[in-house]
Amino acid sequence: MKKLAATIFFESTALLLLGLIVVMSASSAYSEFKFDSVYHLFNSHLFKVLFGFGLMVLFSFIPYEIYKDYSKPAIILTTIILFLTLFLAPTVKGAGRWISLGLFTFQPADVARLILVIHLAALLESKRNFISDFKNGFIYLFIWVVIVCGLILIQPNISNAILLAFISIILLYVGGAKLTHIIASSFGCLLAGGTGAMIFSHSRERIFAFINNLSNGGDLNLQVKQALLGLGSGGIFGVGIGHGKQSNLFLPEAYGDFIFAVMGEELGFIGAIVIISSFLALFLVGIVIAKKTKDRFGQLLAFGISFSIILYAFINIAVSTGLLPTTGLPLPFISYGGTSMTFLCISIGILINIAISNSADRKSNIQMTEYDGKKKVYRFLFAGGGTGGHLFPAVAVAEKIKSKIPDAEILFVGSKSKIEGKVVPALGFRFSPIWIKGFRRRFSVQNILFPIKLIVSLMQSIAINMRFKPQVAIGSGGYAAGPAIYASSLLRAKVILLEQNSYPGVTTRMLEKYADEIHISFEDSKKYLKNVEKIFTTGTPVRESLKSIDKTSALKNFGLDPLKKTLLVLGGSLGAASINEAVSGLINFFMEKDIQVIWQTGNYYFPKYKHLSSKNIIVKDFIKEMNFAYSACDLLLARSGASTIAELLTLVIPAILVPSPNVAANHQYFNAKSLADKNAAILVEDYLLKDKLSEILSSVLFDDEKLEQLKINARKLSKPDAAEIIANRAIKFAEES
Repeated sequence: MKKLAATIFFESTALLLLGLIVVMSASSAYSEFKFDSVYHLFNSHLFKVLFGFGLMVLFSFIPYEIYKDYSKPAIILTTIILFLTLFLAPTVKGAGRWISLGLFTFQPADVARLILVIHLAALLESKRNFISDFKNGFIYLFIWVVIVCGLILIQPNISNAILLAFISIILLYVGGAKLTHIIASSFGCLLAGGTGAMIFSHSRERIFAFINNLSNGGDLNLQVKQALLGLGSGGIFGVGIGHGKQSNLFLPEAYGDFIFAVMGEELGFIGAIVIISSFLALFLVGIVIAKKTKDRFGQLLAFGISFSIILYAFINIAVSTGLLPTTGLPLPFISYGGTSMTFLCISIGILINIAISNSADRKSNIQMTEYDGKKKVYRFLFAGGGTGGHLFPAVAVAEKIKSKIPDAEILFVGSKSKIEGKVVPALGFRFSPIWIKGFRRRFSVQNILFPIKLIVSLMQSIAINMRFKPQVAIGSGGYAAGPAIYASSLLRAKVILLEQNSYPGVTTRMLEKYADEIHISFEDSKKYLKNVEKIFTTGTPVRESLKSIDKTSALKNFGLDPLKKTLLVLGGSLGAASINEAVSGLINFFMEKDIQVIWQTGNYYFPKYKHLSSKNIIVKDFIKEMNFAYSACDLLLARSGASTIAELLTLVIPAILVPSPNVAANHQYFNAKSLADKNAAILVEDYLLKDKLSEILSSVLFDDEKLEQLKINARKLSKPDAAEIIANRAIKFAEES
């Protein structure tokens, strides 16, 4: 923790020093024009930075726990000051936000931001047992948000009010408030903020100008136009400090709200990326400090401070780049100083003290482990999905953990619009959605939103992890696993990755360095991964519910004849167009050969083929009781997704595998080939299926000796204990945490 404290200190100091340099460059022309001295504004900013730096050092030595005792009088005093501001503050540009005390002028909203975070953190700790109760818990906290943000809103200071409300709501969510309460309160805040924005002319005009530009290609307002000119003029490496043109009275507030544009011009694209990365790194270090803090108040306070810093930085940068309506919010550490600089430095000092105060030797995760008497609470987070091949292995491990530790808390994280959003709640597990969607390898308009979704999903994942506090995080592949498992690793949970395919997916390869163990299904996967010492060839976990049952009973379930050969057709959880087309062309063939068919088309294709259903051909959109289907068939025709292969090996089913040509790195082909090379399955490439299927069915389905040989070889490759092994490893990690 001392290293984290040092990181926060030196990174904040570096940003302050960079701010001094850029403010000198950005303010010199205006200072000379306004005050006949190029150093006038710089000298003022230098004093404020030195003053703030001194406070940062001072507050880093003050034990953060004492703020709990003074949070209530502080929030009351802050509320009084905000109320008096409405009457005492002079009106500037239609708003009264500043109070002057002679030599010292301050903006009460900057004070309120830190005080409200402190008070909410204190209340969330003291009322932790009542936070889910709206009347006795949540409303008691939220009333302070309404009062403080409401007083700021009517100054009017709409942007600060909305952002402070947003910070507070996220803090309440992380602190354990019910999602229904959060949604209702968020709607109320949004309604109040939107009403305020429409009432006051200056904010209304900015919003309409922004909307007009987006919808009709209207002219950008002056600030944004000049900011974008500055950013575009910088190129890759910038024109150099002091050589920018936009700060020469072209760009309003060049040294304040739009200083990022000056930095983009003078430091270039590389410099802008470094600045953005610095804020992100600062936030992530703050989150790690929150995770490792031993008490709930410190955790929430560290999170609230870290989140508020990166949110204000993001908003400032978004305004400078024309992504949000213009608003007067400074870039933390960089913009010309004021009370925002002062209280930012105080916040950093508090964050440093939290890190130092929790640097005693102990296990990094111990503060997050809760006990009920002598009984330890185990928490396991599962992330991944998009397809059944990624989801069901994770479900198998989760079910095995539950069978061993019935009281274990299990949470799945994934996309609400994909299979996990439907299946996981139906299985009785908790599910938290994140806003994420994969990057399309072909050009797609949806790719434009990918960076935004990635950032939002990472923030959501961090909040979910802080709230759930898992000791172990298990990633089963798919794009949803990326941000969720990365957030878990940041917060020091043990990480286990499941890789079901012979060619590891991009998510596994990206998360590999954060994993404590990687469990693969195919030995061939090792050559694509770097940390061989972490890799175990365990096999793909298969659900307990897929155990074989009596074949006669299984056929009876579908109303089929036990004396006839039965073909099971699967196209994965989404269906497969080429398989469906090939099967539909063999209806007469099935009748001639007296072959029974259980055919899962997938939801999308079901309307096209449902009319082909008959006594001997059972057409379904989705088969819920897969153990009946597997047990009923003599031969399986399917895609070669990892989950399907694991299931056919575990249940020892002869199979014709048709790899999908539309998957990353052609991994289904390698999955199928690994079995075909050992005569444990028959491989047919997708483009040959329509022409070859009837021939293959004739030669295999009625050859009992060949079917038996496929079973024998499949049994040799089977790893039926995969779920058991991985569950035991996860439990061991949880016990050691």
